[in-house]
Amino acid sequence: MSVTNTNCFLCENNLAKSIPTTGDFKHISCNVCGDIFVTGSYLACIERNPNLLKETEKIALSYYYKVHTLNNKKNSNNAEILTEYNIESIISSVNYPLSLLDKINIVLQHFHSNTQFFHQGVNINFKKDYRLFFCRSENELNEIIQYLLGKKYIRYVDSNIQGEDFYCLLTEGIQKIEELKKETKSDQCFVAMWFSDETDKAYSESIEKAIEEDSGYECYKVSNNDQNNGWIPDTIVKEIRRSKFVIADLTGYRAGVYYEAGFAEGLGKEVIYTCNKNWFDEQEEMMKIPIQCSNCSGTNELKLDGVHFNLKQRKMILWEEDNLPDFRKALAERIGAVIGINEKKKT
Repeated sequence: MSVTNTNCFLCENNLAKSIPTTGDFKHISCNVCGDIFVTGSYLACIERNPNLLKETEKIALSYYYKVHTLNNKKNSNNAEILTEYNIESIISSVNYPLSLLDKINIVLQHFHSNTQFFHQGVNINFKKDYRLFFCRSENELNEIIQYLLGKKYIRYVDSNIQGEDFYCLLTEGIQKIEELKKETKSDQCFVAMWFSDETDKAYSESIEKAIEEDSGYECYKVSNNDQNNGWIPDTIVKEIRRSKFVIADLTGYRAGVYYEAGFAEGLGKEVIYTCNKNWFDEQEEMMKIPIQCSNCSGTNELKLDGVHFNLKQRKMILWEEDNLPDFRKALAERIGAVIGINEKKKT
C-alpha cells in the first residue's frame, strides 16, 4: 500500500494524504487538522451523509487532532481513533469558544503564551493554523489578526518563504491579557456534577460543607435538568462566568460536566476535579447510543470506562462513600491552597 491523495472530511482540504495502516482504521494526514484517525466504517458513514457532522463539531475535531499532532512531536500523546461511539466524549474534551470575543482572546493568548521577551516574533501560518483558533477559514483568522493590529495589541514583524507571518505582542496587548486574568471578586463556587443517591450524599456531607463552612464561599449547584450534553445553557454560562472557581465531579459518564469544566478552564478559572474512587478506577457503565448514520437505524451498547483519559492525569481528589469526612477535609485543603480561604464569610 502507498500514500494516496484524499480530501480531509473535517476541513475539505484536498491536499490531505491517506496513510496506509495495519489496523481497522484510516489515517488521514492534513496540513490543517494534523493526523486524524477514524474507523473505516464511521468514515464511510460520514462520506455517505455530508450533514452528519455540524460545522462546530468539525472545527472541534480539527482542533483536537491538530493539538495532539503538535504535542506528539514533543511526547507520546496519541489521539483517540474517532468512532460513532466516542465522538461526543472527544468533542466534550475540547474547550470550544462560545463567542467571537472568546476567539479573539484565544488568539491574543497565543501570542502571550509564546512571548518570552519584548519584540519577540510569534509565527502564524494562516493556511495551516486557523483551526488552532477555532476559525472556519484562514480568512476568519486574518480578520481577528487585523482586529488585534487595529487595537495595537500586536505589531507585524516579518514573513518567511514557508508562508509564516510573524507578529510581536505590544504593551497594550500585555495589559489586555492582564485584564482578562484579573481575579473576579465573586464569592461563588460553581459545582458541576451529576446528582444521584450516591453523589447527593457526597455533595451535602462533603462538597457543600468544604465550600461554605470551611472555606467561606457560596455554592451554585447545577441540577440535572439544567445540564445539556450537547451545549451549555445560557444560565450555566452566566453562572460559570460570575464564579470565582469551579468544582467538577467526574463520577459517571456525564458530558455536561466535561463541557462546563472545559468552558471554565477556557475562561482561565481554576477548576478543582473530584471523582468517586471506584469510578476513577475504571468502573464500567453501559449506555445505549443511537446509531448515527443515514443508512442505519437502532442503537448500540457502549461500554464506558471511568474518567476520560484526557483528564485522568490531572490532579484529582478521589473520594469514597464510607469516608466522606476525609473527602471534605481534602477538598477544603485544596480550596485553601489554590483559591484561598474567604475569611470574611467563613462560618
